[in-house]
Formats: sequence, C-alpha cells, structure tokens
Amino acid sequence: MKCEIIRDLMPLHLDGLTSEESDQAIKEHLNGCEPCKEILEQMKQETEVKPEEVKKRINPFRKFNRKMKAYIAATLAVCVAFGGLGYKVFARGFAIDPDDMTMDVRMEGEMLYLDFALEEGVLQHDGTMYDETLAEIKLRRVWTLPGDYLGTEPNKFSWGMQVDAVSIGSGELVEVQMTDAGGLTVMEISDGEGVTIQNGEAGPTTIMMFHEGDEAVGMTFGNEGPAEDFTVTVDYGKETMTYTLLELREMAEK
Repeated sequence: MKCEIIRDLMPLHLDGLTSEESDQAIKEHLNGCEPCKEILEQMKQETEVKPEEVKKRINPFRKFNRKMKAYIAATLAVCVAFGGLGYKVFARGFAIDPDDMTMDVRMEGEMLYLDFALEEGVLQHDGTMYDETLAEIKLRRVWTLPGDYLGTEPNKFSWGMQVDAVSIGSGELVEVQMTDAGGLTVMEISDGEGVTIQNGEAGPTTIMMFHEGDEAVGMTFGNEGPAEDFTVTVDYGKETMTYTLLELREMAEK
C-alpha cells in the first residue's frame, strides 16, 4: 500500500475508526517504512494532551474565575483599609497639635485641676497611667458617628489631682470599690456600698484622689503622699508635655 494512502488513514487509525484489515495493512507498512513510522509517532505526540491542559481547554469560566478572584482580593483589601481607617478615626483617634489645645490650671481646695479644650473637633481621653512618681494623661482627637452622645462640651476634658494626700492612721477604715489598674491599688469612690479595707501595722497609709471628667479614682501610697517633683505628662500623640507638681501649683496661682 502506498505511503500516501497509509498517511491518509493514520488519523482514523489513531482514533480507532479503521477496520482490522486496515490496521493490519498499516502495521505491515510501518514495519518496512521508517518515514511513515516517524509521522505516526509525531501524530501520537500531538494528540496526547495532559489532563491539566484538557481541563483548561474545556473550562469556559477560567477567565471569569480569575477576574472574580481578583475582584474578591481587591474588595478584601478595601475592607481592611477602611476597617483600619475606621478604627483610627472613631476609636484610636488622631494626634493633636498642642497649638490647637488650651490647658488652664486651677485650684479648688486641695484639688488641682487641668482643664483641656480643643479648638475644633471632639476630644477623647484615652486614659491615665499612675504610679507613685507620675501621672500620664493621653488625649486624642476623634471623629464621631451620627447619634453618638457627645455631651454638652465634646471638645473639653477636665483632669484633677489632690495635691495633699489624706492620711489614714492604723486602725482607721475607709470604704472603696477596688478596680484593676495594672497592679496598682486604684479605687473608685463608692456611694457607701464599697469594700472596707483597714490599714495595717506597717505605718500610716495615704490616699491620693484623681478626677477624670465626671469620675473619681484614688490610689494608696505607703509614704506621705506626692512630692513636689511628682510629674504630670500630657500625651497629645504628636508631642508630650511634662510638668512637675510644683510647676502646676505655681501656674494655678498666677
């Protein structure tokens, strides 16, 4: 059988559509014809497709799936970005330029007060850290959501401390409600339904009171109260300002 006829039958042979007689004739021809044998092997290689390639060819949604994955990834990135921005503007807050803030110092009896006022925006008190030598006040500017209760003066915050600590002698009692504050004995003043504590035999104990807005907290010391070099640091985010108790008392007297 001529090579041209054999080569015409090769595609049908590879697809299993030729008869037994034709298959036998092709086999016999290939045993004696090296060029036709090489052509058949080349046809076999071209028709053998890897499963992954077949899957890609028959998947009409392949491009759509890629676009959907890219869209989902972009959406998640936007959500994360807006979530971080929301946390910053509504919870963590922005740093304050001290030039945009005023701080007035005043004395009322034994209480020294720092009255803060932000020229524009909502002022947030992020907490105060105390120990026997210092108080650190953290203030930030925040945005608010519609419906948030801002009080009558959302741009103001008052903080105060008792400059002459009250001393409790051995055996005297004081009623306080204990709260956790990083290992320090911090007390929130109760309305007569607090925990009763008693000073021991180790000597006099002092209590120093602090006011944060409308809340009052207290802290016990094993000495005679805050010294004149007790420092008060105001953290605005962009800058911190530190004052000694003596400096603040002098500012209040001016």
